[in-house]
Amino acid sequence: MRQYVSEYLKLLGKSDRRSELMVRRIRLKHPIFHLLTMNAFKYIFENGVLFKVKPGQCVYKEYQPARAHVYFVLYGQMDFRNTKVGKFGEIIGLGWTVGEEILYGEDNEKDILRLENCTSLGHSCLLQCSVDDLVCMSTQKHVTAGGGSLEQDYRILLSFLEKNFEVKSSWRKEKGLLETVHEEQDDYDGDHK
Repeated sequence: MRQYVSEYLKLLGKSDRRSELMVRRIRLKHPIFHLLTMNAFKYIFENGVLFKVKPGQCVYKEYQPARAHVYFVLYGQMDFRNTKVGKFGEIIGLGWTVGEEILYGEDNEKDILRLENCTSLGHSCLLQCSVDDLVCMSTQKHVTAGGGSLEQDYRILLSFLEKNFEVKSSWRKEKGLLETVHEEQDDYDGDHK
């Protein structure tokens, strides 16, 4: 996967049809994206941003407000650490998502705070997608194929995001992190009034 992403980035900006081939290869080799139609993947890929991460670099930090993005791991590995409990959960990589809690947080006006640092263990690449683009995907129409919608593709993506959210929530719960989130939120709100 790393080879395909690197080749795509080299071809980007050049009028070389091989970039389209690299996009197709990335889609076919990815455990989530290969389940989507090519039009749905192109929508995500064209509206997203490739986000390269160096070894030891944080994707996000503990107690930062979550931004309106989710990340799909294209290659590399990440782990999760919290200052109170240390490393927890499993190392994640290809086929995982990061930051999906922004979709499943409580529906109020408070910021959703990250409960851990998400750090790259080596050279990694993520596809950053805005939540707005993902939500809009459910109403987008195919340019080809009779104008059918991308709603089924949207549902597939949501099922993976929800599964990953549930797995990571169970890791957080095992370490007691979900119980302390309300205390930390109250402290954060008090400091920022």
